[in-house]
Amino acid sequence: MSRALGGLVVAAGVALSLLAGCPGDDGPAGTGATGGSGGLGSGGSAGSAGAAGAPWDPEWHETEPKDWPSVGPDDNPDCGPGCRVALNVPITNPSVFGHGYTEKWLVSETPLGIGFAEVGASVTFAIPHEPGSLIQHSVWGDHVSYRRTYGTYGTVEIASLLTGETKIAFENSPGTGAVAATALGPNHVFWETGGLWSRHLKTGVAKKLTLGCFSYCPTESLVLCDNGRIYTIDPDTGELKHLDYGAAWQTDGACSPGRTQYAWVDYRDPPGPGSGWLQRSGGEIYVHDLAKKKTTRVTFDSPGEPRGKVYPAIAGKWVVWSEPPDGVDANPDTLSSLQYSSTTLGSLDLSTGQRCRLTTDAAGPLGFKSLHGRVLYASWLDKIANEKRLVALELDHPALEWSCWPTPGWTPP
Repeated sequence: MSRALGGLVVAAGVALSLLAGCPGDDGPAGTGATGGSGGLGSGGSAGSAGAAGAPWDPEWHETEPKDWPSVGPDDNPDCGPGCRVALNVPITNPSVFGHGYTEKWLVSETPLGIGFAEVGASVTFAIPHEPGSLIQHSVWGDHVSYRRTYGTYGTVEIASLLTGETKIAFENSPGTGAVAATALGPNHVFWETGGLWSRHLKTGVAKKLTLGCFSYCPTESLVLCDNGRIYTIDPDTGELKHLDYGAAWQTDGACSPGRTQYAWVDYRDPPGPGSGWLQRSGGEIYVHDLAKKKTTRVTFDSPGEPRGKVYPAIAGKWVVWSEPPDGVDANPDTLSSLQYSSTTLGSLDLSTGQRCRLTTDAAGPLGFKSLHGRVLYASWLDKIANEKRLVALELDHPALEWSCWPTPGWTPP
């Protein structure tokens, strides 16, 4: 254990002593598909009670800043040229789930609880694990949602990153099914147990909405859902629509930090059709402007020279993703081989159509990403310690070299 990590364990313990005193169609077991108990009060889909029947309080009362356990950047590993560690503790969330982010915050599961930091900051804070483990985070504004587990049951909680005030949105007892994910938007908190559920943050009304997804991205008006197809979900009615379906596999969906754009890998273009979760061929980056309600294909390797792609990120005029470098099989036919061989980055300027490929041997394979200006945040494996880290890569760092070329006939989205 590093000195920094050990110090945070002690700090977390001190803070706690001070504070002491996959998807289905059915609702939580024993409640029926429209709810009933399981922390929704007696009304379920129509109820406005908080966990265990307590009245839902929509107001946030605390105003004093919380003195969270914190850790500085000492002893962070070297992740290569132009790269620094962004959270000063290892991350433990699955790479396919990734970190949470907004324009202001970075959030991730860590061995010590929910780790968080402001974008660009050097200090990491933590919502401690005990009692119960904290997983399945999501962030909106200055609040974070997560699942706190207590063995066979747990709670979906919302906490202020500023004051530490916490609300319980849902409590699942043994038999109601585990909570597979949480998501937080401007007006609702969402959780997945036998489908996607929501609680309105003002009225307290909780209801089952629709099917569950691999990942969720709440925006101001809807929820984007990646489930092998990209859907939109109305947070009030549960209405489910395709965002832009091309009759083929769609995956690795990611929002911009401002929740105005969405990018994913789409397999509608030959040789992509027939691809699925484990088998892949081709794959192109597609982006959607939520304000314009417009979808655009932005890479054009297929069909002539198909090149696999994973984990895109988008912000403003930039899209970045991972792909195989020159000199290796550009189109691996399985997900595992594609992820393993995608050791370099591709980039596209949406305003000009200029596409680039990183030729510098930088950090190596990067997992789930978010893009903040020209700084890319992504999961990275520290092979020496065998720990995953959230790192920040300066894409315009002078030590990084890119090979660039124009996209013929480019028209900006």
